[in-house]
Amino acid sequence: MENTCFGIVLGLVLLSFSVNVQAQKYGTAIGLRLGNPTIGISLVQRLQQNPSTIEAMLALNKNQWQINTLYRHHRPIIGKSLNAYLGGGVHLGHVQHTDSLNNAISGMFYGIDPIVGIEMKMLALPINLSAHFKPSIHLIGKHPNTIQWQWGVSARYIIVTERDIKRKQRKKKISKHREDIKNKLDGLFK
Repeated sequence: MENTCFGIVLGLVLLSFSVNVQAQKYGTAIGLRLGNPTIGISLVQRLQQNPSTIEAMLALNKNQWQINTLYRHHRPIIGKSLNAYLGGGVHLGHVQHTDSLNNAISGMFYGIDPIVGIEMKMLALPINLSAHFKPSIHLIGKHPNTIQWQWGVSARYIIVTERDIKRKQRKKKISKHREDIKNKLDGLFK
């Protein structure tokens, strides 16, 4: 079942990257992330004039915490409300575990994270839902596993909407236009 879900997600992502148009219906979103084997917080910020986002994640469980920073490039699947993303980033964390001799081991770890997923903006609600596959590859440190196979789902509240971004851009454009007219008029009367 897990392989089938992963195959569907990966197929949709790869298919969507054959199209080159704008994705995402939000600017900033924050919410809850549930994954295996963690629970945490996800904050996503859209990059201006770009179909990409930066995501910061904090993931916790009884034995470890992990902070991720990820770059995600988006492509629409169906309109701008359902899109796929592909990207990667880095992580750092702390783990406590026991080795094969039952010795307690505790320490920091660092690594990289590829990510692939799908994301949907709920119609008429300021909610963003996503599902992803994100293996953590621990390169340095005390983590007992070199690769930690992780998947997750997130539900986020949209703080800054696409409409807010467009409104701000229009105001900036009008302000610049007024400044240009003022400068031209000042030049005429000097």
